[in-house]
Amino acid sequence: MRRSMLAADIGGTFSRFALFTLDEDAAGFSLVLEAESKITLATRQAESFAALLSGLPWAGGGARIDCAAAAVPGPVEKGRCLAPNIPWPLETRSLEQALNCPASLLNDFAAQGLACLFPDILGLRSLLPGAGLAGRSAAVLGAGTGLGKAQILPPALRRREKEQENKEQGPALPEGYAAERLSLPRKALSLEALGALEARVLPSEGGHALFPFQGEEEAAFEAFARSLSGRAAVICDMVVSGYGLSLLHAFHRGARQLLPPEDISPGLSTHAPELAWLARFYGRACRNFALETLALGGVYLSGGILQHVPGLAGHPAFAEEFRRSETQSALLSMIPVRRVSNPDAGLWGSAIHGLGLLLAAPSRSL
Repeated sequence: MRRSMLAADIGGTFSRFALFTLDEDAAGFSLVLEAESKITLATRQAESFAALLSGLPWAGGGARIDCAAAAVPGPVEKGRCLAPNIPWPLETRSLEQALNCPASLLNDFAAQGLACLFPDILGLRSLLPGAGLAGRSAAVLGAGTGLGKAQILPPALRRREKEQENKEQGPALPEGYAAERLSLPRKALSLEALGALEARVLPSEGGHALFPFQGEEEAAFEAFARSLSGRAAVICDMVVSGYGLSLLHAFHRGARQLLPPEDISPGLSTHAPELAWLARFYGRACRNFALETLALGGVYLSGGILQHVPGLAGHPAFAEEFRRSETQSALLSMIPVRRVSNPDAGLWGSAIHGLGLLLAAPSRSL
């Protein structure tokens, strides 16, 4: 039996869509991303969520899709999300009406966290070494239009189950490898198992907390950011993000007009002050969240800014700031930091969230 799902990763700047199929055989299930189906649309060029969805080739109910799941940049309440970086609401019913199938929304970093439960699909690259501790919580953060965060709780396994899990783990994957399909045993797709999986990811709106500036130079940047933005306070979303790069570029160049981040990043040298400041701020945001959540299982970094700003991921200012602590430097040195290089991680997380709907939906075979 084969079932199909549309997964979406809705961002403040761009929205990405793709079809997934769930194939069933005697051993279990395989969840597969249909690479040729991937589509990217400009979010803010649409006048509504329905208008954005109308640009999809599957809209209108003609396509044979069993269900849909969309990651959205904000908290979801009763099937509705008011995303701070999108000028119109995101609603489950719009997705259901556009595609004529059951649908669900989830927070975008809940989706990233779900994807992190399956490291094979992440395309992980090491940024900072660390022993890490198995069975401890982890954290995922990502900068793009804003800054997303989620905590990932460890599995609640009995001793015998843990021993079996260790036996089933294969050899370490080569760095940067990302699987194109997930093999899922039948027991993993029970309603109880899927519920336990989603309960392990705790999304956060920490991107809207005040950013912790330090020292006179950073205080001057904070005042500059307030002046240009018209905001009374500077939050993390305004600093560790594409908008933050625009602010930093203007601040260090003595300008009062912001350039789009995509016009700035290609010309940045490794010694550019705005790159060093952005790396330092990113390291600080990661360090603080790792300490707040005691992420001894590791920190995962995702989000578009690492892909679009060359030199940011490996900048020494990131490592220096992440490890900096007068009281917990030894603990921080234990925490590995890894980059999620697979740009489809959000789509995978949406698809994993949609598995419950997919199994419950009447199959419309392809």
